[in-house]
Amino acid sequence: MSNHSILLDEAELLWLYDPALFPFVRAGWLAMAGRNRAVNLSGDREKVLIGFTTLKPKAEGLGQGRFFRRFFYLSSWDHQGNTVEYLPCESVDPFTVSAKIEGRQTERCHIPPTPEQHRAIKSLFAAKKK
Repeated sequence: MSNHSILLDEAELLWLYDPALFPFVRAGWLAMAGRNRAVNLSGDREKVLIGFTTLKPKAEGLGQGRFFRRFFYLSSWDHQGNTVEYLPCESVDPFTVSAKIEGRQTERCHIPPTPEQHRAIKSLFAAKKK
């Protein structure tokens, strides 16, 4: 099963937070139970879930009710400084992503967060630590 065939099985991309808040998000894949459940990153204090995809009802599974699912997240060290010195290889501009579309890095990814974006990002991690 290739990433391309998994992308074709996607039905919808659900953002948990406004993607305009983030110059970039990290994209990941996870084998999990269910086609439409929210991805659970609660055990990882270094990551905040920003969005995830749901799958079509006829999506090809891995067996035993498990499916590859795509999710988008931030790590606790993302967007901390006033410059973007590096971009993680898995980062994408959230405006280039949708169901069935992988997304890509753009110039927007290199722009440091505004003070408003910075506060919003910090609050996500502060809420997770509670």
